[in-house]
Order: sequence, then structure tokens, then C-alpha cells
Amino acid sequence: MRPQKSVIEIDNATIVDDKTGNITISGVTLYLNFGELALIHLGQRDVYSVIGDACAGLTTPMVGAISFLGHNWSRTSPDHANALRGLIGRVFKTSNWIDYMVLSDAILLSQLHHTRRPTKEIRDEAMKLCRIFGLPGLPTRRPENMLSMDLQRIACARAFLGRPRLIILEEPTLNLGREILPGLTKKINEVRDRGAGVLWMTQNDSILREPYLDCTYRFRIVGSALVEAAA
Repeated sequence: MRPQKSVIEIDNATIVDDKTGNITISGVTLYLNFGELALIHLGQRDVYSVIGDACAGLTTPMVGAISFLGHNWSRTSPDHANALRGLIGRVFKTSNWIDYMVLSDAILLSQLHHTRRPTKEIRDEAMKLCRIFGLPGLPTRRPENMLSMDLQRIACARAFLGRPRLIILEEPTLNLGREILPGLTKKINEVRDRGAGVLWMTQNDSILREPYLDCTYRFRIVGSALVEAAA
């Protein structure tokens, strides 16, 4: 039986860019259920982090509500919200690596913080994910010593580590193009089979039309509105 509770529920929300105070998207309604994939084409709007932060409960909508696994972010205590974010994997369009930390440790950080899994188990899984995304193994360098395309591979590995219930992908093919699609679609299909929801944001028209993604929903941002796009 299909679960009734959604992964993400955005109910008539107006999402605001906290940095500028400008309204970014208004009247957004999106229900992403277990095992579904929603693809959003952003057009010319560089609002990856705004949408991603709102879905992760890091920003509060001006009006409307956003819930994750049935929990309204604005009504959730800070400790509970932090625990819930441990169930979200995310590829950021702009790098968010810790400069002084070697990447092998940075990949493991969230799982070490949010779970009681043995370190070796987490490390072994991370190594397998790195190989799926085209790396020889866990990177041991700092971010400034890695190519941008390899940082993108590492970001994908980190996002899928553990058993996330929501994956937020902000232009995951950046610097890599179609080269990363086989590994990426493989992992997307695996987490969807486990019941996770996936939200993919892009400005690439070819991704919106990519037939192998098997999207549940396709959307475009037109002006300040989110509208359904033709398959």
C-alpha cells in the first residue's frame, strides 16, 4: 500500500531569498511523495539554494507552509529539525566544503553526526559511491587541491550516503554533462525504490527532456511562478 505521508509538501508557499529579501517564487504548491522524482527547470532564475534551503527548513516561507515527512518546518523544534536534516542528501550548486577538512572526512561527517553506524561501514559505503561516480576511491586531499569536476563527483557521493529520505540535486551534472548520468540515474532509481523522493533543479533544457530520468513531475519557473512543463 502506498504511504499517505509525503516526503515534501509545499502548500501555496511564497519563498523569499533571505539574502536579498526579494520574493523569489510565489504561490508554490508541490507534493513529492515517496519514490517520486520532480525535475524543476529554473530558466534564468539562479534560485537553487533558495528552493533547496526552503525544502530543508533553513528558510521560512513568507506565506504558506513547507513540510518534510509530515513535519511542518516552522513548527518543528531546532533539535528535531536538525535531526530531520540528517535524512536529506544534497548536492549544492556552489561548493560548501570545509576548507581545512580533507574530503574523505567531509563526506563522512553527516553520517557520523546523525547516526551510530560504525565508521568503517560508512567509509566502505562512501568508497563504493565514489567509484560509482567515477572516482578511484575516497579522496584524501583538501577541496582546493581537487578539480571542479571531481568535487562534483564527490558531492554526488556524499548526497547519496546513508539512507536519505529526500535528495536535493542542484545542477548535479555541472562540469560533467552526460558523463555522470549513468551513475546518477542508477543511484536515483535505487533510492526511489527504497521510497526516497528526489528533487532535481537545473537550468539545462536537455536535462528537462532527458527520457532516461523517468520523472514523476516536470516543472518550469516562469516569471515568479512554478508551472508544470510538458514531458
